[in-house]
Amino acid sequence: MQDIITKQIVAVKLEPTAHKPTSHETHLEHEYRVLSELGGATGLPWPIWFGREGSYQAMVIDNLGPSLDGLLNASPDGAFPLHHVAALGLQMVSSFTYIHSHHFIHRDIKPQNMLMGFMESKDTVFLIDFGIVKQYWHPSSHIHIPMEKTDELVGTPAFTSLNSHLGLELSQRDDFEALAYMLLFLCNGSLLWLVSPGDQRHLLPSAIHKLKATFISGSHPEMPTELLTFLSYACNLSFMQKLNYEHLHTILLPATLSLTPSENWT
Repeated sequence: MQDIITKQIVAVKLEPTAHKPTSHETHLEHEYRVLSELGGATGLPWPIWFGREGSYQAMVIDNLGPSLDGLLNASPDGAFPLHHVAALGLQMVSSFTYIHSHHFIHRDIKPQNMLMGFMESKDTVFLIDFGIVKQYWHPSSHIHIPMEKTDELVGTPAFTSLNSHLGLELSQRDDFEALAYMLLFLCNGSLLWLVSPGDQRHLLPSAIHKLKATFISGSHPEMPTELLTFLSYACNLSFMQKLNYEHLHTILLPATLSLTPSENWT
């Protein structure tokens, strides 16, 4: 869609007003508020406008390029080279460092929520869909949310953390565990519980949980050491543990060394 005043090409996200709760903000209202607080940092879409159009709430944001899911589907090999995946991972670590520094966790990491940019941002990966983002740390009281059992799986079963499968409250560590699964999937083209981008098996979350637990406890010499180390680090964090974001950069950086400046995603 094009802005009739600025001629800028934008994206519009709609939500029926019939879904609006009486006392709480909708997912779209929540997403707009969070994105506004984050202020359009590198790798995050800029929220241009929010309001009501007819029977819908509407949010206008930056127009972005294809998703990693779409690019993976179009890849002749059905997977991405390790150096590309590690480069994407480094960008996402930087994005999470920023998001977490503003006391938010995303809670729905998956290839469909990662979009490449356009023009001068064509090599930048953007994280979208902030509808279930949650504040894990109160900025004024400086109190971390408590660990508790919610009995609710949050996020997408194929990529969410083991803690989510167990119905536990999520924290910073869970964003990175989900990111690790996603990076392994992009690099390998499959996982025990996810055969391909178009996998239609529709495994029950309980079956996915068992396969993930088996994967984490197993040995996988065929998979990149860097990504397995990344996953291991995330899985061994405690609920309130402060993350060493620089260490996560250090894990992935060696795998990017074969990436040349001329390589891009478009």
